[in-house]
Amino acid sequence: MKTRSKLLVSGLTCFTVAFTTQALAQNSTKPIFTIGGTGSYNEYRFDGRGLDEDDKSYLGEGGLFAEFGNKMTGAGGVIYQAALSAKYGEKDDDEVKEAQADLDIGYRFAMDSINYVDATIGGGYIWNRYEPQADDLNIKLTNKAPFAKAAVGYNHKFNDTTMRIELGARHTINGKAKLKADDFDSDDVDLKDRTNPYAEIGFLINPNGQLPVYAGAYYTYTEYKLDSDSELSSDTKLKRDEYGLKLGLAF
Repeated sequence: MKTRSKLLVSGLTCFTVAFTTQALAQNSTKPIFTIGGTGSYNEYRFDGRGLDEDDKSYLGEGGLFAEFGNKMTGAGGVIYQAALSAKYGEKDDDEVKEAQADLDIGYRFAMDSINYVDATIGGGYIWNRYEPQADDLNIKLTNKAPFAKAAVGYNHKFNDTTMRIELGARHTINGKAKLKADDFDSDDVDLKDRTNPYAEIGFLINPNGQLPVYAGAYYTYTEYKLDSDSELSSDTKLKRDEYGLKLGLAF
């Protein structure tokens, strides 16, 4: 009788451990909602007719981001993510505001139980307002554009952390710009289509715990070139290199 009891207890224990392990594995592949803050260092290069070639701005930006999806958690199969972000930066007389929305979907392939590769496509919308103190002209450049995007990714699952590396590009389509400056009429013009690369590495720490943390770093190159022959907007373009950090909580 005692032997049967021991066998029963041992069997229940093994079942419980196996069930718990399987449940954790399943939970770790579910989509998560992540919210947090961003901080970045930016170099802006603003060129145009009548502007000095060295019209550059170096400023930091801070902001918020929110993401929902299974890019960080999904195993093999369909992956997806929706993201929103907003940032603001100011230094001396230079100021920048921006907002962006992304939506990605793709497919992930398992190389083994801890290594995965994937490919995603998607789209989104970006809005940016840049106000440099270039040559005391009180310039205000507002850009807005939908974009298509494509990327490849790699996920590696450690014991208590998941790492993701993503390389991709956003291609702006039929964007619009508005340029204002002192002593000139404002111009509403088209933006030339541009392909802007980006790279990101992220870590989801303690994914099966009560308080998962997301930490990451990213680089983005963005170029806006106005498609106009007017006196104000001709040859005007804005180039930007951004090096940023992200920190948030996942639910």
